[in-house]
Amino acid sequence: MEIIISFCIAYIFLGFSHAMKALNVSFYERSMLANKNPFAFTILYILIWPIARAMNNYDGRSQKGRAVAFGLMAFLLDIIWVTAFAWACLFLAVRWFDEFYISVPLAIGMMWGSASFVSPIATIVIAPVMFAFAFLIDLVFPLKE
Repeated sequence: MEIIISFCIAYIFLGFSHAMKALNVSFYERSMLANKNPFAFTILYILIWPIARAMNNYDGRSQKGRAVAFGLMAFLLDIIWVTAFAWACLFLAVRWFDEFYISVPLAIGMMWGSASFVSPIATIVIAPVMFAFAFLIDLVFPLKE
């Protein structure tokens, strides 16, 4: 049960961060929905951010499979480390407070507060794994000129 809650927290956490990154561009580079209703854009982006992440890798060439494979790899690595981080925060919160309704907001607060310290460390740790997966994907989907 804790891992499912951690996955949901991680999905919403990553979706919110990607939505804020998408809203941080200039007014003319944003979509029409982001300019007219940023709240609706944020909710929509939280729900569909893995699709947007996979499709943003497509650069217009005819290699959609390669772009989607790299986007899927980036999504999986992001969601795995943030789910593990959310699970660790939820594990600590459940050990401190036995009440579920107190431990989940405490875990979210712990994630929000310590993300600026954990994120750079996780990026350094995950980089070799990402390079290994990228090498395997490059073997399966070779770059065509």
